Amino acid sequence: MRQGERFPYPRPSIRPLKIYAFDPMVARDTRTKIAVETRNEPLAPGPRGPRIVVVDYDATRGCFYTPVNLDDPPS
Repeated sequence: MRQGERFPYPRPSIRPLKIYAFDPMVARDTRTKIAVETRNEPLAPGPRGPRIVVVDYDATRGCFYTPVNLDDPPS
């Protein structure tokens, strides 16, 4: 296991991420849900990494939501 890794098995090389783009005007449009494949690397909460940064901002309420940790095991 590499330094800083929590799991005893190797990471897959690709990590699929589902993206839900929401706009009240197109909420039923299937194009608002997509999946992208990215290199599987450790991500900070957000998720945030060298190639990906997610900022969950609610423009209607004018607030940011708590970042998600994709590497956090279910409790």
